[in-house]
Amino acid sequence: MNWQFNPRVAAIIQDADRNRILLCRKDGLPFWMLPGGRIEGGERAVDALRREVREELGADVKAIEFLWFIENLFQVDGRAFHEYGLYFRCDLAGSFEEHLEFFGAESDLVFKWVPKVRLSEFDLRPHMLREELMNLHGGMRYLEVRDP
Repeated sequence: MNWQFNPRVAAIIQDADRNRILLCRKDGLPFWMLPGGRIEGGERAVDALRREVREELGADVKAIEFLWFIENLFQVDGRAFHEYGLYFRCDLAGSFEEHLEFFGAESDLVFKWVPKVRLSEFDLRPHMLREELMNLHGGMRYLEVRDP
């Protein structure tokens, strides 16, 4: 099998007052994920996180806490991916979209605020995120997953 390596950052953005998490979905994909994207060569992970959030949401990150390193093996449309995901809990500076569902700065992404109690209703990738997001706590962890 020909694996494509994918170094990725992901932003865990929560609205603690309403107990919800911000998810996104790329146009044409059936599953949801956390906002973020590919780390470019020579780019530090936190710089990639700031860049991706700015590109996708038009917002700046004001606080960052590293939570998880997730090694994920998965397939999409017959292509095999080996992803190293760096997951950061972060807060956004200034105001941001309050609508339950909205398009981001990049037109091929739709964002949705999802109450934590409804995460199990969504095809969220990697799948183990549903449980992990329900019990967010500090401290770095390594997680390994093989999504179908």
